[in-house]
Amino acid sequence: MKQTQQAEKPRTHPAWLIIISLSIPMFMASLDNLVVTNALPVIRADLGATLEELTWTVNAYTLTFASCILMSSALADRFGRRSVFLLGVFIFTASSAWCGISDNIGALITARTLQGIGGSAVMPLSLALLSTSVPERLRATAIGIWGGVAGLGVALGPLIGGAVVEGMNWHAIFWINVPFGLLCIPWYGPRSRNPAVAPNRLIFLGWPSWG
Repeated sequence: MKQTQQAEKPRTHPAWLIIISLSIPMFMASLDNLVVTNALPVIRADLGATLEELTWTVNAYTLTFASCILMSSALADRFGRRSVFLLGVFIFTASSAWCGISDNIGALITARTLQGIGGSAVMPLSLALLSTSVPERLRATAIGIWGGVAGLGVALGPLIGGAVVEGMNWHAIFWINVPFGLLCIPWYGPRSRNPAVAPNRLIFLGWPSWG
């Protein structure tokens, strides 16, 4: 059985479509790092949360986001980047909807935790897929756009969160993720898996030390 990995050929989809479909989930994942900061006083008043509970609406996302990145990358080697990326987008989108319907602080923190897990697959795999899906002559430009979009998401998070809360309801800061996530789920990138890694050999014992 050959163990060599076949070179991935970029799909024939337009480069701009690939860049957009991979950058939008990254923008959402970056945005949600700080999007709740300006909404915390409103959330506290609405849900009757304590200050400690409010901090976990932020920390639950950032901690799971950071600690699960390596696990997401390892799963991508076993099951394919595209599959794990789409799973991450689905988890992020579904948990965003859960955040939007949360009526108690416990549900919101749990949903934010799942958002972080989904985001941890979106960030590294969107870049990996971008590198293999865009023609080489456009790769540097595509990665530059991806990086700019990620930074823009972090910078605009508090601003967008505050503006949405002022004009609507704090639940809306999470609902804005849902339509964009649904648009990006049917993404047609190349399937990729490292054949040297057996799909049935998952080692999670050392995962807590990865982050």
